[in-house]
Amino acid sequence: MPKKPIRKFISDYLTPSESLSQALYGLILVLTVISAIEITISKQQQSAGTLLTAAMGTCIAWGVVDAVIYVLTGVHERNHYVRFVSRVKNKSKKEAIDQIEDKLDDSLIGVLEKEEKDRIAEQIFLTINNAAPKRQHVKKDDVFGGIASFLISFVIVLPTMVPFVLNLKLGLAIRLSDIIAVAMLFIVGYISGGREGMNRISWAITITLLGVVIVVVTIFLGG
Repeated sequence: MPKKPIRKFISDYLTPSESLSQALYGLILVLTVISAIEITISKQQQSAGTLLTAAMGTCIAWGVVDAVIYVLTGVHERNHYVRFVSRVKNKSKKEAIDQIEDKLDDSLIGVLEKEEKDRIAEQIFLTINNAAPKRQHVKKDDVFGGIASFLISFVIVLPTMVPFVLNLKLGLAIRLSDIIAVAMLFIVGYISGGREGMNRISWAITITLLGVVIVVVTIFLGG
């Protein structure tokens, strides 16, 4: 992996929305895992070390799985566009442009006026007609993006593990860990809200409540 600060490395390979998603998934996962394991611990009188090992193991496993999914998703999406180009080349101009505009609606160009989208779609159509797309494979950026996903999923949960290494009573350690995780959900929401031009406080509260609700529902359903 390149020798650069973790934050810079992550921002080079993940978009802000991808980073936010990974951070939220990690925090929600650790909240769910700790809450679920707490039930077992209360019955079997296990130690904080057992919970720490289980929670960290789960989060590391999730980070690895998430990294692999990131890599595979990137390759799949690029091959999807390869197939899309092949299909468009066999369409009439009007059908092709309509399908291209549908794709543009899901991108930055989707916020433009229809006249601008029509013009861009026609330019893309002309380019596609002369293109010969090749099947896509795993690239360096896919691998580094997967590593960045793992780093976020792993690093984001480390503060929630601190109470379990401070030799506190198990019940107190669990509650402190929950509080830290919820506080971090709020912080992540506050930062992301500012980046997207939203009301920081409102968005942070929304993200926090959503995370707590997801955890409660997950535990209620046996998760």
